[in-house]
Amino acid sequence: MLATIASFIISPNLLFALGIGYSESEGSQFLKVHPATYFYAAIFMGAVLFRLKNRAHFVSNRALRNCIAGGVGLCVYCLAMRYSVSVVAVSLLTPLLALHVAQRLPGKAMRLLYRTLRLLVLANSVVGIYEILDGSTMLPRVAGGILIETEQRAIGIVGHALPSSMLAGLTALYLLYRVLYSVALNVRSRTLITGELLIHLAALIAFGSRLVIVITAFFAVWIILFGPRGTSKSGSTTVRRILILVVLVASTWLLATADFSQSTIDRFLGGQGAAASTESRLAAFALLTTLAPSEWLWGINATRRVELMELFDTNFGIEVTWIAWILSFGVVWTILATYALFSLLFKILSRNPVPHKYLVFFFIIGISGSQGLGGKTMLLTWVLLMLITYPVQAGALTRRV
Repeated sequence: MLATIASFIISPNLLFALGIGYSESEGSQFLKVHPATYFYAAIFMGAVLFRLKNRAHFVSNRALRNCIAGGVGLCVYCLAMRYSVSVVAVSLLTPLLALHVAQRLPGKAMRLLYRTLRLLVLANSVVGIYEILDGSTMLPRVAGGILIETEQRAIGIVGHALPSSMLAGLTALYLLYRVLYSVALNVRSRTLITGELLIHLAALIAFGSRLVIVITAFFAVWIILFGPRGTSKSGSTTVRRILILVVLVASTWLLATADFSQSTIDRFLGGQGAAASTESRLAAFALLTTLAPSEWLWGINATRRVELMELFDTNFGIEVTWIAWILSFGVVWTILATYALFSLLFKILSRNPVPHKYLVFFFIIGISGSQGLGGKTMLLTWVLLMLITYPVQAGALTRRV
């Protein structure tokens, strides 16, 4: 629980403000790894030592051990090639350790983790809304250890607009599905969830990720109109669909016409650095054409990466996950990592098909064009924990899909 809270609260921005060189190229390598990674590693070792049983079985012990061994192997490869190992440790190995630990939690602890995650994501959205209204951020905006002064989007407690957008969008879709199709909610609970949903939608405007806003809208409309099969003949469900559609349309209109939405609207119209962000993503594809065959196979070091980024003026970094992985590890490791990632997501999805299928596809689209896993991020850790803790108990949600 503390490790999960730390993954949200101890952001790279907070470490920067404390003078810890987490995102800088110089300094001790131990400081480049997120504190939550150390927490999860310690808890993982305790779980192995005391032979705690897998209670949830979303992912089998064997499959998860293979993935963890692969993550350790990729760390060793990066060390041998003198590449950055902290990205692998934080972005890819930490989620596996967290998943291993979470699957061994008793039912009460799992429910507490679910409530904690919802509360942390809600707090992040509330902070984002406050920041956009106030015109400032609680933490300094940083990228790669450099202070950013030209950005206007909110960043939330996690310290970055893109993962904050992903968190708000993922939870908004889950809440939307629940408020529409849960058969166990009373009117009061349904009203409270709708209020929480609207907060996350407002936060999406504050964080301003264009891709996340678009795919959230797409999946929201799909959930409302097409639902799960087998519920369309229910009068109460149809009424809820109509009501929530009216509420969302009215809320979207009010948000779009509010003063604090102007910066996000400007981004859709090509202002506020939007053009540069789009060009950066396109440049990432062009960058691949300059790689030598050996670089495609084995990846490139930090010096070569900076050289290429300067050549193609990719100031926003490599935000497409798959391209970032090819540059960092080479195409062989990228194929293995992609297979492992999709395998994990769809193993969990086979146990929790409703409404998690929307969250999984939302996440895959998001990391392909908005917030990638190529840099140091806790995003995958949060998503995996969401997928195994956001409940789909029998009788709580409709199960036919």
